[in-house]
Amino acid sequence: MKTDNLQKLRADRVWLTEDACDLGDFRKLAEKTTALADYPTADAVEKNILIYDSPKVAAAIASPEGRRAVLAEICEAFGDGPGVVVFKRAYRDPGVIDRASAIFSEIIEEQHRTASGGGDHFESRVPMTASGTRWKSTASPIPRTSPSTTQTPSSRSQAKPGWAQPIK
Repeated sequence: MKTDNLQKLRADRVWLTEDACDLGDFRKLAEKTTALADYPTADAVEKNILIYDSPKVAAAIASPEGRRAVLAEICEAFGDGPGVVVFKRAYRDPGVIDRASAIFSEIIEEQHRTASGGGDHFESRVPMTASGTRWKSTASPIPRTSPSTTQTPSSRSQAKPGWAQPIK
């Protein structure tokens, strides 16, 4: 049977075995420093993560050449760079996200109260602390502030994304 087909090659790239893993190679990747100069559309690098300003990206992709360049840059960031990027100001009105999150929270709470539906479908996989409390993260994939901005739990309402909350 032919073993060099596309499915096998792809599976071998994605599903690594212990023999395929090299701690030295991993260390090199983990210790790699992200240089802002290598990503001209990015605004900043914080903790080796590229920070993009969404309106600036939108302006840069206005032409076909600009779109091609920005998409290539972002693909390289994912493939050979830090592997993660942040797009600040991705939504003009972040209130839309807050309103949708509030509706989902209400649905989940109603399901918990009435024992109907599935509630928080990920809750059963959340580890329990020594005191018997389950914690879940409500982290938003797109922060609405700079990652370097310090916020305390008291500076945000309890249901806002970004803070771990006890599961009731």
